[in-house]
Amino acid sequence: MIRLADFLPVPEPASTKLKFNMRAGNGGGEAWDFLVDDHPEWLNLSRWRAVSANNNMRDARYLMAWAQYYPYGPNYFIFGGFFRVAPVVPAVIDGYGYDLELQELHAQYIKRLIIKLDKPLGRQVYLRRYETVQEQLGLLHG
Repeated sequence: MIRLADFLPVPEPASTKLKFNMRAGNGGGEAWDFLVDDHPEWLNLSRWRAVSANNNMRDARYLMAWAQYYPYGPNYFIFGGFFRVAPVVPAVIDGYGYDLELQELHAQYIKRLIIKLDKPLGRQVYLRRYETVQEQLGLLHG
């Protein structure tokens, strides 16, 4: 198994979250379809801020975004970019509450790196802390 911190290091592990996007809400489409087409909805999937802690980046300064790669199955995700996160001011809840700025870090892997999670994601738990995601989901098999 390849460790996430060894393969995809980040500048501030304690301030980085990973978001595993699957579908846009209300039947809006598959995350992979938005990513592959460079559709604006790709960023909107990660910009959404809900009241629920499951879809709230709180103190995260960085985001590593992934799209479920459904051609392989539900436990596969493809890398969609590393972003600097800034909350929208004034705060927006149940809307686009974050601004995302794509960073160059790991840009060579966008739409190219596919990982497999050993444990399936729960329906509501798709935003994870960088420091704990390896143990929670057992990812990055070589």
